[in-house]
Amino acid sequence: MSGRLTVDQLGDVVDDFLRRKQFRLGQLRARVERTLPAPGRSLKRLRAVLAARIPGYDPGESALEGKIVRALTKHGIPVPTQQHRVDLGGSRYRLDFSWPEHRVYLEGNGFGWHQLSSDLDSDARRQNRLVIDGWRPIEITWRMSDDEIATTVTALVPRT
Repeated sequence: MSGRLTVDQLGDVVDDFLRRKQFRLGQLRARVERTLPAPGRSLKRLRAVLAARIPGYDPGESALEGKIVRALTKHGIPVPTQQHRVDLGGSRYRLDFSWPEHRVYLEGNGFGWHQLSSDLDSDARRQNRLVIDGWRPIEITWRMSDDEIATTVTALVPRT
């Protein structure tokens, strides 16, 4: 597939396999190192996919979360805590990404998670509680570019 897919498409396939725990990045790296060039195979694209997935890379729970992680890494933004848990007033919330030391969190918002009006209501209440507690939210959608993601995040989280 590496010869037919773009680097981004191939990366999406790799992330999907990682999410489903079909393999680990270390296994893929070792396999690519042993792989020889052949018709229909692009080692250059495979290496580009691996270069964008640094040690400790976590594709998140969705393709959007994977996109966000790669955008942050590409722009030298400190790696956030993923799936951070916050307890507030008897409620427990899970944040897609957070920088607890800055009290900043980031949520990737796509249509798949907000199919009902009650989903939007629940998210609004959660965000309000977090803001009242001193957290600053960032919301990212699919249509935002890597540069826009980086600019938005660095307004609240200093680069390394």
